[in-house]
Amino acid sequence: MFPGVARSPQGDLVTADIARESANEVIEALQGLGIERDGAISFETIDLSLSAGAEAAEKRAPGYSDDAVVWEELEQRADNDSKLTWSFIAFLALATQLAGIAALTDSPVLVVGAMVL
Repeated sequence: MFPGVARSPQGDLVTADIARESANEVIEALQGLGIERDGAISFETIDLSLSAGAEAAEKRAPGYSDDAVVWEELEQRADNDSKLTWSFIAFLALATQLAGIAALTDSPVLVVGAMVL
């Protein structure tokens, strides 16, 4: 805990190491406290952790970390990566035209070309 380091709004910074399998429950509990309205909730993936406590937490958490889905992370990534751009619209129009021609000419090669595009 780092008391008084947050400036706007004023407050404390609290850090914690949690198992990925438990992330959804921790996020829900923090949201229940209204942390995201008054401050922020940030998660960071740790590539390497040499800690007996982290190992014990990993063993106590249900399931496997490779299988764990952090739903808030998935939702935010989908929102950030799904922007409508002019290049996407141009490629979509070209692929649609190519697929239409493939359907009219009964050409499997053009169908594959439309899927690739």
